[in-house]
Amino acid sequence: MITRTFTCTSDFFSRIVSNAVPAGAVVMLVLTFVSPEESRSSLVAAALLMLVLSGACLLYAPKEYLIQSDGIAVRRMVGLKKFQLEKLLLIRKMDAAETKGLIRTFGNGGLFGYTGRYYSPSLGQQSWYCSRRTGLVVIQLRESLPVIFSPEDPEAFVEAANEMIRTA
Repeated sequence: MITRTFTCTSDFFSRIVSNAVPAGAVVMLVLTFVSPEESRSSLVAAALLMLVLSGACLLYAPKEYLIQSDGIAVRRMVGLKKFQLEKLLLIRKMDAAETKGLIRTFGNGGLFGYTGRYYSPSLGQQSWYCSRRTGLVVIQLRESLPVIFSPEDPEAFVEAANEMIRTA
């Protein structure tokens, strides 16, 4: 089985948020040493929550996309999220106009990426496995929500994915 790998790097906003949130948690922990005793437990709780959420977002952030003979996968620290070949209908670049009115309904909006459920008037509900908000690719699936990826080279990704579908 031949695998084509496509990298995905974070955009500027995601890099800023991904550094600022854990740094803010560390600052909160340092402040516990100089804060009044009655506020220490709140600072520690908030800092630990921020660190746990950061860790979860890091574990589920997309690292790269794989096109294989049996489908497409997203590599994350916790493993692969696979989309089987028989479920794939159409893979295309997302038009910038399709992101107008985009709303995050449940998920992550910049902490180590953009993952979870989003909604746009043009596509409806969709699942995002992205590291940035530009160069997006739409994967239409049978009997499921559209999936959005953000490969480094969207044109090459779309071409390789559609070639894999045609030759299957």
